[in-house]
Amino acid sequence: MGVTGMDLDRYRSQHFPHHKFIGQPGKDPEIEVVEKFNERWAGPYRFTYTIKDLLGLHADETNFLIKELATPKSYITPIVIFTLSVIIAPIGAVAFILSPFVGAITAHRLRAWTEHDHYRYPGYTYTMTKPSLWRRYFYLPHDQWKHADHHGGLKMEKPFSFP
Repeated sequence: MGVTGMDLDRYRSQHFPHHKFIGQPGKDPEIEVVEKFNERWAGPYRFTYTIKDLLGLHADETNFLIKELATPKSYITPIVIFTLSVIIAPIGAVAFILSPFVGAITAHRLRAWTEHDHYRYPGYTYTMTKPSLWRRYFYLPHDQWKHADHHGGLKMEKPFSFP
């Protein structure tokens, strides 16, 4: 899956149980990540956590996700892109190396916060009205803000409002 080297099949094997067991500890794979790094997911300091994500201070969480979801085969694309970056534009290679630990985790967390809140509303999927253009451009592309539809309406829904 792009620059992070995560394997799409492995991601699906983690994501489908999330649909089946949403919000259930020990069954929903998302809960494992939320519990392992709970201060970043449960706390009220979302702006602070976003800034720390952008500064790369939560690289340990990105590293955990990559280890869970990457396979040797899935590293081929990132290696090819990195090699081309070194040849064509060395500064691009630096940006490429940093991107999973800065941009990817930031977008992941911002998007996830708009989908579920496993602490305050376990088992719920947020519904939302169409977000602003900048949110759709930076971290909610491809109608990802329609997450309740993605879950097929099978789970309880709770309206989401941006802070």
